[in-house]
Amino acid sequence: MRFSSRALILAALALVPSPKALAAPAFGPVTYAIADQSEYAEDFSSASAGSFYLWIENGDDGGGTVDSTTVTLNGIQVFGPADFGDGSQSLFQRKVSLVAGNNALGVSLSGEPGAFVTLMILPKGERPNATIGRLLLPYASTSNLVLDLKNGSHAGDRSVRVIFYDAAGHVTGSSNRIHLARRASLSQGIASFVANGSWSEGSIEIFYVGRGPGRLFGEAASTEDVTGISSIVELQHAGARFLSPHDQAEGRRGRADR
Repeated sequence: MRFSSRALILAALALVPSPKALAAPAFGPVTYAIADQSEYAEDFSSASAGSFYLWIENGDDGGGTVDSTTVTLNGIQVFGPADFGDGSQSLFQRKVSLVAGNNALGVSLSGEPGAFVTLMILPKGERPNATIGRLLLPYASTSNLVLDLKNGSHAGDRSVRVIFYDAAGHVTGSSNRIHLARRASLSQGIASFVANGSWSEGSIEIFYVGRGPGRLFGEAASTEDVTGISSIVELQHAGARFLSPHDQAEGRRGRADR
């Protein structure tokens, strides 16, 4: 019996196993930055009890690394300052136990304002699948300023937090966490973002994180009070990192824009 080339190709493809579906994290990914606070407490619910792995990514490809982080889970310290060593490693993991129902997470950061870490808790055998990054507006004022944000990911939602600095680089305000669905856009006046503290002029840093590849993009639009002239400035990419679930070496990194 003779087989066509097409039939042989189809038969070979049928023998290739389908990629394993990635399990959803038990928690995260969530970014914590040194801003108007450096200590965070957060409760989350787990559908089941058992062993999981807590992953920490320190900063991104543009820097933003903390000096150290202390993480507690249900009152037990998981990571401390001694775990961060000389800074040569950015991705850490440690086995943890979750209880069914409510779990309590505590995060304490040490470093410069704007330094940040990203946390996620995954089932055993799963690796992080997330994009972490920052956008920057070097200088602006509150006068008629509008931020336009766009989630460039077709795969996952993005959690966004905006940090405001004065002209001297001191943190003066922040937004709450903002949820941006995949492919979604958001356009708001700057006053709508300032949920904590205050801001009149200086720089703006936008932190984002979410599952799968895909960056956040943005523009800042303003109108001069006297001349009525409008201007639009593209937000700068301050840093980004894609944590690929297929990278087996913890030091390897994928491109954040693929």
